[in-house]
Amino acid sequence: MYKFILTYAAVIMIIVGLPTIVKAADYSIEEVVIHAHIQEDGSVYVEETFLYSFTDEFNGIIRTLNPKEGTTIRDFEAFENGTPLTIDTKHDIEHYISRHGHNEKIEIDIHYRIDNGMDFYEDMAEFYWPFFDSTNESTYEDLTIAIYPPDKSANTLAIGYDEGENTEIIQEDGSVIFSMGEVKSGRNGDVRVAFDKVLFPGVSVTKEGFLETDIRSEQEERADEAATYAARQQIIKHTAFIALPIIGLIYFIVILNVIKGNHHRKQAVNFLQNNNEIPETDMTMPETIVFYNRYAVTAEVLTASLLDLVRLKKLEQLESNTFRLKDRTDLEEDEKILVSWLFDDIGDGEIFKLADFNAYYTVEDNGTHFEKKQTSWTQAIVNKLKDKKLTVKMGKLRSLLAVSSLLPIGLAIACLMYKLIFPSISAVVISLFILGFTIFYTPKTEKGWYVHLAWDRFYNHLSQMNTQDWKKWPQEKQMKAFVFGLGVHNHSVEKIAKEIQSYLDNINQLPLNGPSSDISNGVVTFMLVGMAINKDFKRTVSANESAGLDSNGNNSIGGGTGVGSGGGGSGAF
Repeated sequence: MYKFILTYAAVIMIIVGLPTIVKAADYSIEEVVIHAHIQEDGSVYVEETFLYSFTDEFNGIIRTLNPKEGTTIRDFEAFENGTPLTIDTKHDIEHYISRHGHNEKIEIDIHYRIDNGMDFYEDMAEFYWPFFDSTNESTYEDLTIAIYPPDKSANTLAIGYDEGENTEIIQEDGSVIFSMGEVKSGRNGDVRVAFDKVLFPGVSVTKEGFLETDIRSEQEERADEAATYAARQQIIKHTAFIALPIIGLIYFIVILNVIKGNHHRKQAVNFLQNNNEIPETDMTMPETIVFYNRYAVTAEVLTASLLDLVRLKKLEQLESNTFRLKDRTDLEEDEKILVSWLFDDIGDGEIFKLADFNAYYTVEDNGTHFEKKQTSWTQAIVNKLKDKKLTVKMGKLRSLLAVSSLLPIGLAIACLMYKLIFPSISAVVISLFILGFTIFYTPKTEKGWYVHLAWDRFYNHLSQMNTQDWKKWPQEKQMKAFVFGLGVHNHSVEKIAKEIQSYLDNINQLPLNGPSSDISNGVVTFMLVGMAINKDFKRTVSANESAGLDSNGNNSIGGGTGVGSGGGGSGAF
């Protein structure tokens, strides 16, 4: 898949006329240091050092520089250990610096000059610049930007924006260092520095007004916002530490009462039958299996439902994988759907062959038919189970819990806004737990517990059985137990069937003595065919399950979202 994406990307780039990139370099940018030296004439000489770490073959690095409106970037150069490197500039802003290599670290120095990058007010000179912007596709693991005046500045002001906010440190000589640390890709981070205008004696005023007042006003606004933020953060923090335990306690009490009620109903169940007896209930085998499986409808359930119709003599097994419909009368709703699905849609109305089922669903267009029939058949079983009153209806409580779970979510959002990670995570956990409980927890009625526990005891009895135990049961009990065991994936039942299959494979006939003796030929065939068709049903169900593939990629480099429509970024090729 990875090679396919790369090939596809290469073809698209050829079509639109972009540079052909056969394979993107695998790299990280461990450190970036930018030194901007402001000259007396207002030009800015920039020295950048990039430390790249490559883990594969590479051809070089890319530095994108978008100048602000009204400014110019010129004299772009690149060096490694003082040796000039070849540069290919595209679209005036993308600089491809050639440096071939494989699986190594390289340190590249970049030099360039910015003209008209300074604004001169009546009192101060300002350098306001985006060395990178949101179009940068590379993460800088450690970024430092230093701005130097032409001479010592007694009055320096500095402000950083976005990633540069609160990272500025004014040095004794008036220079400013922005220690930004890690800067993720796709982020802005403008820097703004003002120096004494007397440091630029030969430069005229380009903007009217006094800059110091504006910057100090902005700094005061930031300080006020920071104080307000801190105060609100404390309020949210105290609210969360009080509210979350109370909310959690309320939920705990409610859930505990629901679970206790379910437990009491379970304890009230009184068994009247022995472990090895098949429970007597008013439910069909498909209903019993789905309920026991906690409403999971698998390929085994489909196989068991078909075999149960054979047991009920609604179908007749003609050959190993062929069935004839004997009687359509008195069928349950799910049984009608199953018969219509297998015998009318796939078979000829009377005969159903497993080979036809497999062939039918190898046609891609029939996939929607499978989903539609499976859904309607499953829903018919679930609808019948609802009428059996096996579970406690909690409609109002579920709705109340679902709506109330929005409260901790709202609190989590508020905590995230004020960078309160721990209470935010706690609130989300509480909310998700309540939603999960609301969706998945289904308490049973006494009848529901009777059905579940009775069949659970029978399931455990089946798990302890061997072939000799199995032979002692009458034919009807063997068939019903096999349908149940197959439907709920009981390994003991499957093991018994496999032992019989293995024995018959060795002698190639029905034996007089052995694992299948004392088991009627009809039951042996019933079990062996059940195991065989279950494999095919599982294969078909698996093949018709929907799957999705999500992939995304981006290999463009650009700029222009920083101050003055400027910006920049980094990459490799």
